[in-house]
Amino acid sequence: AAERLDCAGQERGYTPPWLRELAREAARSIPARVAGPSVLQEQLERALELSWSDQGAFLGADVAAVNLGSISDDTALRLRRARFDAIDNMRLSSFAVYGRTAEKILRTLDELPERPSGMRSPVRIAGNRYLPENAMVRLLCFHIANHRSASARMTGELLGFLGAFLPLALGYATILLCGRIRMLPRYSYYPGTGKDPVLDNPSWGTIGSVVVVVAASAVILGLARRLLFWKLPEPDFFGAKTVELALLVVIVVAALEHNPYWAVVFFALPAWIWGLVGEGEEVGARAANRIAILGAGII
Repeated sequence: AAERLDCAGQERGYTPPWLRELAREAARSIPARVAGPSVLQEQLERALELSWSDQGAFLGADVAAVNLGSISDDTALRLRRARFDAIDNMRLSSFAVYGRTAEKILRTLDELPERPSGMRSPVRIAGNRYLPENAMVRLLCFHIANHRSASARMTGELLGFLGAFLPLALGYATILLCGRIRMLPRYSYYPGTGKDPVLDNPSWGTIGSVVVVVAASAVILGLARRLLFWKLPEPDFFGAKTVELALLVVIVVAALEHNPYWAVVFFALPAWIWGLVGEGEEVGARAANRIAILGAGII
């Protein structure tokens, strides 16, 4: 039989390396073929933080856990109940491998001189080789120090950024408020399935109220900027780009603090494309820049 290690936490956490390697060694000693997430799959799992198996809730509560699953070519049958997924249709021999592996894990944990501490999982680069998280922080700090540049005050560009950011922030606050007063569903442990009745029949009134808040705040802030700060000169291209990239650095650092894997997956390509956008002297070049900026943001 072949076993699969599930390591993703629900909304936070990931199986620490010591428990992953302990589970691998326990399965190999049975012996049994064992497979875990690849480096790329682990990157995506730690970015999305969605778990489809039982270890997710424990990892979300800072409890070290790992799930022993089976390898299946049909993902739908592995994640959802099938018509014949009943105990009388299962082979008893298939339980022996999982039972011996679980027993080996428990006995090994019981024989350890002390319980391994720490839930922080280093960055996995290949196989069972890991890179400490503080090394990634040092590389990031060196990169920021090596690329810092002095920039003048760009009040107009900052106001323009606030005019775009505040309506979206108010819309997000409205979504949180609707969730608190139960106008929007909240799934505490596992995400809703594709046929969830609430997701199939969304509350259009609630969604409309969020859209109205965003649109109304954008109009009000736009009018306020035109009436109160109409004397401010428009910033040039390089000044505006300096301000926007500086704000992007702040957002990226905040995202790295929240979830570095999520930040890399969703910010690496946009940051690279936005940094390459030039001034564009002709109409075609300016149109290409707008398409690149919009496409990177959508991605």
